[in-house]
Order: sequence, then structure tokens, then C-alpha cells
Amino acid sequence: MTKIKFITTAAVFALPLLLSACGGTKQVTEEQKQNPKSDSVYVFDQPMAPTQKDTLEVQPKVSPPELEVKYYIVQIGAFTTKEKAEEFADAARKELKNKIEISFSNNVNLYVVQLSPPYSEKQEAERVRNELWKNYKFKDAWILTVTK
Repeated sequence: MTKIKFITTAAVFALPLLLSACGGTKQVTEEQKQNPKSDSVYVFDQPMAPTQKDTLEVQPKVSPPELEVKYYIVQIGAFTTKEKAEEFADAARKELKNKIEISFSNNVNLYVVQLSPPYSEKQEAERVRNELWKNYKFKDAWILTVTK
């Protein structure tokens, strides 16, 4: 019960202080002192004239948006040695009409065997890969998406 009395008493004394603190700050000009019936002007209602420090001109750098280029590579094998990659590529060249390239991938530390050239459309790369899957020798073919 004493807590409620304390809170009520504190609220009675604190409320007028809070209400007076919420009022806006008025700036009285000489004109208002001479003509008290004029409207009050609040400081934040008057626009401030820009100063040298308030003004900053920036020349934006306009550059063309970077275009993201994607292409799709059908990869038919990956090998630990160049000799194994070359053997596989030679056998694949005999069965496929596509140009076949071998390169070393630093990302996976393997010699990769890929069809060339890359495809610009994913659907076309998928169609070629799906055809390769019909042949048991190329059941592990997959598509690499390259973004530049």
C-alpha cells in the first residue's frame, strides 16, 4: 500500500515538470516585443540560410553498370593426371562430334575435360548434357556455370 502512495505522490509532482518540459522553445524577435499580438515563431519554423560549411557540391562518378555475363560449360571428366585426362579425351573425341578441351583447374587441382565452346543458354547446355547421360561413358557429365 505504501508503494502506491509513493508512486501517486511522485506522479503528482513529476507530471507538471514533464508537461512544462514538452513545450517548444520560442524565439521572440524585436517585432514581436513591439507587437505582442503577432503569431509566435518557433526557431525550427524559420529556414536557415546555408553557410559555406553547410554547402557541399559532389560530382558523382557515373559509370556504366557492370554487366554480368554467364556461360555454361559441359564438363565430362576430371582427372588427377594429365595422362588420364588425355586418354579419356581421346576416347571421347572418337564418340562425340564436339570439340573437347583439357585444362588444369586450380580450384579443384584436377585436369578437367570439357566440351567446347561454352554455351550461352543454360537450356542448350542441359540438352547436351542429357544426351551425354544416355551413353554410360558420360554418365558423370555435369554443367559448370561461369559468371564474369
